[in-house]
Amino acid sequence: MPSSTVFEHPQLGKIKGLVEEDGVTTFRNVQYASLPHGRFTQSVLREELAPKGETYDATKHGYISLPT
Repeated sequence: MPSSTVFEHPQLGKIKGLVEEDGVTTFRNVQYASLPHGRFTQSVLREELAPKGETYDATKHGYISLPT
């Protein structure tokens, strides 16, 4: 079973990821930008992932779209 680690990014803050058995660290479901004005508009880069002082949990996969 993988263990967890916390990486402290200078701008995004603390991010909790997984250390796999082979030593590779993975960070899942990290949102790098948002679309505050809807689809087909200019994206805005994220300046932080969690409120100041909190750790963003990047140990689980995010939402997926299933084909219909």
